[in-house]
Amino acid sequence: MFHVTTIGESAFSECGVLTSVTIGEGVACIGNWAFQDCCIISVTIGNNVTSIGEGAFYGCGRLTSITIPNSVTSIGAHAFSDCGLTSVTIPKSVVTIGKDAFNYCYGLTAIVVEEGNAKYDSRNNCNAIIETESNTLIAGCKNTTIPNTVTSIGEGAFYGCGSLTSITIPNSVTSIGAHAFYSCSLTSVVSEIEEPFAFGENAFSNISNNCVLTVPAGTRDAYIAAGWTEDVFKGGIVEKMGAMTDISQMDNAIYVEPMEGKKGDIVPLEVKLKNAITPVGCSFKLRLPEGFSLVKDTDGDVIYEIGDRAKKMSVTMQDWNNGSFDFALTPSTGTATISGNDGTFITFSLKVPDDAVANQNYRIQLTNNLIQSKQDGVTRDTPLSDVRTILYVFDYILGDVNGDKNVTPADAIMILYHYFNVEQNGFNARAADLNDDGNITPADAIEALYLYFGVGNSNAVKSYMDILDDIDTLDPQ
Repeated sequence: MFHVTTIGESAFSECGVLTSVTIGEGVACIGNWAFQDCCIISVTIGNNVTSIGEGAFYGCGRLTSITIPNSVTSIGAHAFSDCGLTSVTIPKSVVTIGKDAFNYCYGLTAIVVEEGNAKYDSRNNCNAIIETESNTLIAGCKNTTIPNTVTSIGEGAFYGCGSLTSITIPNSVTSIGAHAFYSCSLTSVVSEIEEPFAFGENAFSNISNNCVLTVPAGTRDAYIAAGWTEDVFKGGIVEKMGAMTDISQMDNAIYVEPMEGKKGDIVPLEVKLKNAITPVGCSFKLRLPEGFSLVKDTDGDVIYEIGDRAKKMSVTMQDWNNGSFDFALTPSTGTATISGNDGTFITFSLKVPDDAVANQNYRIQLTNNLIQSKQDGVTRDTPLSDVRTILYVFDYILGDVNGDKNVTPADAIMILYHYFNVEQNGFNARAADLNDDGNITPADAIEALYLYFGVGNSNAVKSYMDILDDIDTLDPQ
């Protein structure tokens, strides 16, 4: 009787009819590339397997789950690359994990290292594999949070993680290896590193065309000098404005929630009141960034709309002509109060200047805040804390959904891919709603083609069905 102890190199490679595998208790080694590019849906690995070879399950896209037994000590390079895995648990027996063992696992959302592993950990439920002794993160996924004890992001740690759209890099990190975030779908990278360094070759290559890098205040030039440039982060490099005020910790506050607006547009600025007492009036000073302004009527008066909470209030104001405005709300009838306990009470129209810097945060401040209330027939003033918030300014060309600064049929195809829920890198949803109906539909793809061929040139525009026929042949990138 013969007993199989090893599955040889490439033994079942590219076996398209193989869908289920049970590896017996007598097998100790799964050889290199043993099941490469198979159509395996399920795998059972015996409890005596100690080694999973290089590329053993490479390209098994239909394999969504696997249990690695506690007998395994070694997982080879690329062992599960380009698999359909959604989660993976590394047993405490594993002492060796090869390079890129889990890269291009697009659906991977959870990574756990069992407690008691002497070589690796997933501290703080970080959804990553960290080499304990060196504090190097060697493999991450869509839901990874990098702990502030990690000092290095290893080579290829997130390579091909197409579902990763944002990441925060803590100040503890002192090195980022080559290809660390290569071919991720990053649209936001927040770096807390205060002394930037050069990252490894192609560490952020092939990420989203509109990825924004946010860095600590006062460090933008240092980042650019270290190679963190807008050639890499094409969405721009912005500095943090400092912490916004935490309204949740206040009983009474006059505040504006974080906003965003397009260069040159007019956006609503809603001033809100949170109150534990019943106000009969309030006042505040609104301070805007340089170049920003409140829209005025032909007589030069600021345009505003009183919300339902303050319908019986009268407004007085002082325009200091330097981006600062003093406002006061007082009862227009003797017993009027501001109703409710939270929400908008007055709305202004804010003009974002044409020369504002895109992909930048601007600070809006509310100071000299005051609530007036009646207690025992006496009007009492309650001073409130100053409040800071941010306005994020963005810019785009309507219809340019792939960020190449042009509107072409490729943008129309990307809109259709999005409509049919096909995920893709670099898709700018803001630029996709061409008909401004609040939805992204095939009608927007048609509008993009009208822009490309010229407004009114309907004979040059393919029909909707023709476009659908071309989806499989045109590359949205």
